[in-house]
Amino acid sequence: NTHPDNAPPPTMWVSEVNFDVSGADPGDERAFALRKVNTAFSPEDAEHLRAKAILRYLTAYVNKGVGRFYFYAAKDENPLGLGLMRPRFFQTLKATQNAPIANEDALTSDTMTAVRRLTQAMRGDFPARQARALSLVKIVELQTRLQFAGDPASADQTPNPRPPLTNRDVLGFFPYQAGANKFVVPVYVMTRNLARVYAQGEAETGPARFDMPDETFQLTIGGVSGPKATVSLYDPLANRDIPARVLSRSANAVTIELPLTDSPRLLTLDDTQRAARKHQKTTKPQHIRSKRARKK
Repeated sequence: NTHPDNAPPPTMWVSEVNFDVSGADPGDERAFALRKVNTAFSPEDAEHLRAKAILRYLTAYVNKGVGRFYFYAAKDENPLGLGLMRPRFFQTLKATQNAPIANEDALTSDTMTAVRRLTQAMRGDFPARQARALSLVKIVELQTRLQFAGDPASADQTPNPRPPLTNRDVLGFFPYQAGANKFVVPVYVMTRNLARVYAQGEAETGPARFDMPDETFQLTIGGVSGPKATVSLYDPLANRDIPARVLSRSANAVTIELPLTDSPRLLTLDDTQRAARKHQKTTKPQHIRSKRARKK
C-alpha cells in the first residue's frame, strides 16, 4: 500500500536522535514521569548510557528497515550533553591545529568505540540470491523478571486485560545475515528506562550500576542447520566474549542458552560446514549424469 502502481517503496531516515541524560530519572520507576530532574550523573555515566542507547537504536531500527541514521550531535562542550565525541577530542584538534592525532583511541568516546566494534563484528558480504530467513521459535525465561507488575485486581481474569510485562515479552531479537551461512543477531532485553539503577546493597558509583544484571534465556532458533551450527556471543559495549552453549539440535533448528542484558549482545550462528557437505553431495550425481548423457 505504500508504493502503488509499481512505484518504488519509500525509504525511511531517522535524524537528530540521541540520549539526553538531563531528562533521565534513575529514581523509582513507579513514580516515573516525563520531567526534568536534578540527578548526579558523571561524564562517565553519560558516555556509557549514550553508547548503550546508540547501539539499541542501530540494531533495532536498521533491522526493521531504516536506511540512514543521523545522530545529534558530534560536538557538545557540556560533558553531560549530546556530544558523541568527547570535548577533549576537539580541544586536542584545536591545540594541534588539526594535525593527525597520534593516540586517537585515548580520545575516542565510548559511543564511537562501541559502534566501531559493532560494525566490525557484523561485517559481511554475500549475493542477495543466497539470503535466508531465521525464525525465533521459542523463548524460555528461566526465572521470570518483570518490567512492571500489571494490575493485581485483574490477575484472576482470563484473559488478563492488564497483565504484567515480563522480560521475555520485551526480548529484542534482530537477525542480520553476514554471509551465505553466517548470521549475526543482536539480542537484548528492551528495558523501559536506561537510567534505572540496578545496584543492590551498597550504592555503586560507576556506570555499571545502570546495567541490567545478566539474565539467562533459552532461545530456539529455526532456519539453521542444527547438527552443524556453531554459536558465539560478543558484547560490543563491554568488549568481551560471553559464554553461550547449545542445549539441543534438530535438523533445522538449534536451542541456545545465553545470558542477556539491556545492551545488545551479538549472537553469531554459522553453519558453513553444512553448506560444504551439501555441495559435495550434489556435485557427484550431476557429474555422473553428464557422463551418461555423453555416452548415450
